[in-house]
Amino acid sequence: MVSPKTGMSVGFCERTITMQDAGFEELVRAALAVSGAEMGNIQLVDGGALRLVGSYGFARPFLDFFGCVADQDSACGTALRAGQQVVVADVRTSPIFAGRPSLDAILAAGCLSVVSTPLVARAGRTLGMLSLHRRAPLQPPEDELQRIERLSRRVADCIAGDDVSPSLTLMADSHRLIENSRALRREAAARQPPPTVTPSS
Repeated sequence: MVSPKTGMSVGFCERTITMQDAGFEELVRAALAVSGAEMGNIQLVDGGALRLVGSYGFARPFLDFFGCVADQDSACGTALRAGQQVVVADVRTSPIFAGRPSLDAILAAGCLSVVSTPLVARAGRTLGMLSLHRRAPLQPPEDELQRIERLSRRVADCIAGDDVSPSLTLMADSHRLIENSRALRREAAARQPPPTVTPSS
């Protein structure tokens, strides 16, 4: 079916926004701390579409629009279909968004660049998508993209735990998600260089 609000193809995911889980928001915040991005979201694969389960930094219009992505008119949808990380250095000039309603939605949210990376479990199954957004155009250097790839694997591990289930029951243990995401944030803080102390004269 087509959403009357967004014009995008959707399934039963119209109810997504009321289902966001605190554990997934914590994971997004941890990913932002590690990557330095300003906004982000996590989606899980659900019936061939991507269903939004956690976000940080976005207002309701963005969440409503991207609550369920079932086509390729976005970085996350393109990354899901391609099975690999997709980098959009400037959404205003990207063919992914050109002439699409998704361009208006992402610009209205103040996003000008995005990196969408599949969340792949150790067994090789794609669980979902991690998308990190910035307010300025940016082509991240290769080492940063590799760091985001590593981060996405950590996030996938945090979501799946030791049991990579073929169903979305992996969403249930929000306490485990919160603890794992806090561990990621502690690791990010530990990697920050100590503040420079200027000796007094």
